[in-house]
Amino acid sequence: DWAQSANMERINRAQAFGGNQGQQLVVGAAQKDLEINAGHPTIKELLKRVNDETVDDNTKALAQVLFDAAVINSGYSVEDPTQFVSRVEALVKSGL
Repeated sequence: DWAQSANMERINRAQAFGGNQGQQLVVGAAQKDLEINAGHPTIKELLKRVNDETVDDNTKALAQVLFDAAVINSGYSVEDPTQFVSRVEALVKSGL
């Protein structure tokens, strides 16, 4: 399969949405796969909370921050940077 890199996708998106032509379809956008290390202590704790049905807003925020961090680490942009920062700040505050 052929897919664009994160950088090429970003360039194409900027060209498609940057002009006066309106929003156009970005062709060749990369299929993104998320690989989870099931043995990681953080993932084990998240799974435990799901299985124990003790998922709260903090747990949901942690899972979303982990996903967003993986997206950023792969070179892509998060859909809503403001929400990402809010979640990180809330997690930091809860840890203080």
